[in-house]
Amino acid sequence: PIKELSVAGYFQWGEGALPGYNEATRKFAAQDTNLYVSMNRFGGGVAYKSAKAFARAEYIAGKTGDLNSQGFYVAGGYEFLKGLSLVARYDFFDDDTDNSDYSEQDITVGLDYNPVKPIDLKLNYTFENNKGRDNRNGIYFMVTVKYW
Repeated sequence: PIKELSVAGYFQWGEGALPGYNEATRKFAAQDTNLYVSMNRFGGGVAYKSAKAFARAEYIAGKTGDLNSQGFYVAGGYEFLKGLSLVARYDFFDDDTDNSDYSEQDITVGLDYNPVKPIDLKLNYTFENNKGRDNRNGIYFMVTVKYW
């Protein structure tokens, strides 16, 4: 075994309400419907974390009613100064693999700063490359305070 490496796998087999979904058009809309459908998922991931660097990847696929979907991400980071890390992430999601009208790819780069143990500051730039919708981008700032 490698101490810094972890591997995971998972699945979900169930049912639930799918608000606003129209089976005929295969689209979601602001309407008052609660279609009860099967919701099955599976996926897996791998992560590596050392004292100064990390790398992660995860894949998920599923079927919600008659919709097949899939997605994955890869992320990594390196602490180049005490408490300050450069991070990057790539995400892909296709909510209906049988219909090529829509998918989303996000590219994120940013800085994580941990000035003292319970406080984490994140500054990220994300570009959303959307098929079937307008592309977007944004700068995001987040503060996290951990408590035990």
